[in-house]
Amino acid sequence: MRVSIRGLRKSFDATHVIESLSMEFTEDRISVLLGASGCGKTTLLRCIAGLETPDGGDIHLGERAVFRADPPLDLPPEQRDIGMVFQSYAVWPHLTVFENVAVPLQARRVDRATTAKRVSTALEAVGLGAFADRSATKLSGGQQQRLALARCIVAQSRLILLDEPLSNLDAGLRVQMRSELRALQRSLGMTMILVTHDQEEALSLADEVHLLDHGRLVQSGAPRDLYHRPQSRFCAAFLGNADFIPVRGWKADADGLALECDHQITLRAPIGTAPPTDGKFLAVIRPEAWSVSARHSGDGFPGTVIESSFLGGRTQIRLDSKLGQITALADAELSPGDALWVRAWLGQVHFIADMPT
Repeated sequence: MRVSIRGLRKSFDATHVIESLSMEFTEDRISVLLGASGCGKTTLLRCIAGLETPDGGDIHLGERAVFRADPPLDLPPEQRDIGMVFQSYAVWPHLTVFENVAVPLQARRVDRATTAKRVSTALEAVGLGAFADRSATKLSGGQQQRLALARCIVAQSRLILLDEPLSNLDAGLRVQMRSELRALQRSLGMTMILVTHDQEEALSLADEVHLLDHGRLVQSGAPRDLYHRPQSRFCAAFLGNADFIPVRGWKADADGLALECDHQITLRAPIGTAPPTDGKFLAVIRPEAWSVSARHSGDGFPGTVIESSFLGGRTQIRLDSKLGQITALADAELSPGDALWVRAWLGQVHFIADMPT
């Protein structure tokens, strides 16, 4: 189910939470609403679900309008063909797993035989077929999350909304449930819109990411596009670590682009990279794009380790250099005070206008 938002506005008292927001969510995909707490992502999700009434704009689910300011239209949640998984999962503690999943069908007065068949199918789809008679309170956090998904599946909702569904799980289970969510969405072909403030969760789960800031859409696109080709400093900084290196000028030569930076330091970029043609701009460089070595290695500049953090497979280091402090990744164990030679890998430099933060 395609979801279209046009000119949506929502305020609470004098606080503008969503301001003239227009965006599209692709059908049969996982779309992630990403942003800091208070940016409006949960409010937007609740407006789509019919749990909040916007102040203006319109919402279409497929070809059908479910909210419109003029002429007025506001369909209640039960008429929107939507399933929703809340952060707390909203599991009824006095019911069994089977009874929890059957609730939407009982509300629609579906006969017992059909209910039994559809509930069993939904439980098998989320791997809870063997737990049908168990009390819902006896399930683990990950199992309760799957139970909430089964309740959406059994209702045959074309759109599933998920509000921070993994935030109550421990780190290992969060990774496992990301994989299970993606597999479930692929097998059933559902449209999912998921809210999170966790950038790693967004990048690993989403087919498309919509980054919000103070009720406004900052950038939309595939996770790789937002990460490698951010259109603003805000997007680059929110999605992972990034260094912003001022570039004073550039010129093309046989080896690509020579980027003239402060202190007569030159960075290299491939000829196909397109920096702005006028004004100052910033080179956006991710930690994995810096190459560090104990020896002088051609183009580059010296740096000194000021902080080192072990990440398991690699070590993240903070370096002091003439270009300021930069963050890089290294394969070897390094300590504060170690001297290194630094250069940027060709092809992993992106440019944005040098605007105020």
